[in-house]
Amino acid sequence: MGRVKGLGRRLLRDAVTIAGPQAWTITLSGNEVALSLYRSEGLIVTRTFDSDNAGYPCTVSRRQRQAPG
Repeated sequence: MGRVKGLGRRLLRDAVTIAGPQAWTITLSGNEVALSLYRSEGLIVTRTFDSDNAGYPCTVSRRQRQAPG
């Protein structure tokens, strides 16, 4: 099964609209596809920290829209 072009972007936009200005996401540092999408949609890094993903150490970033003004 192939990827549906633009589906992730549409889902992200809908989720941010529903969640409002407090919308945020956590992303593994090596997930370049997701990071690129979030950057292109104006989500900026607000925090970076070390975590544990199913027992594997990793670095993650918290991203959200920049507050207006």
